[in-house]
Amino acid sequence: MRGSVKALVTGATGFIGSHLVEYLLQRGDEVTCLARTPSRLRWLDPARVGIIEGDCTDPELGGRLPEDIDWVFHLAGITKTLDPDEYYRVNGTGTANLGAALATRGPGPRLVYLSSLAAAGPSTNGDLLRESDPPRPVSDYGRSKLEGEKALTALGGTISWVIVRAPVIYGPRDRDLLPFFRLAKRRLVPRLGGRRLLSLCYVEDLIRGLHLAAQRGRPGEIYYIAEESPRSWEEILDAMADSLGVRPVAVPVPPAFLPFAAWIWEGIARITGIPPLLNRDKAREMGQRFWVCDSSKASRELGFATTIPLRLGTQRVAEWYQSHGWL
Repeated sequence: MRGSVKALVTGATGFIGSHLVEYLLQRGDEVTCLARTPSRLRWLDPARVGIIEGDCTDPELGGRLPEDIDWVFHLAGITKTLDPDEYYRVNGTGTANLGAALATRGPGPRLVYLSSLAAAGPSTNGDLLRESDPPRPVSDYGRSKLEGEKALTALGGTISWVIVRAPVIYGPRDRDLLPFFRLAKRRLVPRLGGRRLLSLCYVEDLIRGLHLAAQRGRPGEIYYIAEESPRSWEEILDAMADSLGVRPVAVPVPPAFLPFAAWIWEGIARITGIPPLLNRDKAREMGQRFWVCDSSKASRELGFATTIPLRLGTQRVAEWYQSHGWL
């Protein structure tokens, strides 16, 4: 599809969603945001986007969506909660509800669903996972994202959908890696035992991947969007420290400590009412050694390639954190 399009974005208030909306606006596209709390559009100018208040779990959603949208980018979801049922309600049922709402319109718009490598689960031996490998999620979050994928599959050809599975995404506005940057600033870096590999993608590259999936993705297909080669945990932490110009001290963290730390963090969260950065579900994921995927299918079929290498990406993130008072 050439020229400007009309796009609907769910999850526009979030880290990735806000970057996607900015990208589409820069292209000259017309963007409508489905937002549960429109007042949280902190990174976006409300005057430049249309806003529909609500969320994907609303059973009346279909009647509230714009009639003439070309693309729907479904990024809304829950990544951390104290209630496991919330993962399935939002990530699973919410995706099914959105898909069903679009299915009532016939062929209609192209739906791009941002799923996660967590839906596939970790690699058991360090081999890069491919889209055809059977999924084996190890967390409620991963199982709920897989439930969302299955909901789209169940719709068959009633709508045109494409799934993008993302690995660890980092960039300005991200809060998940912020604690590690803060530790690095204090010259401390946690070292988990054993060889650990992670697939990464800078947010700017992911956004281009989502756009390519909308343009060129084959209906009913899954694509991994990631750097060509995974990174070791030590390499990632060293890049963070270098971006801050510090020489850190490695602090060994036994993997068995993660569930205990998560239990403590969850207890604090129940008192404060703020979802914990680390919960037992996330600890189960962090306890795995290989979160790695093969992005060659996206390269072949979408023309995708990353443009921001790790050290440039961490430098940009560190500078953004510092300029916004996060570090």
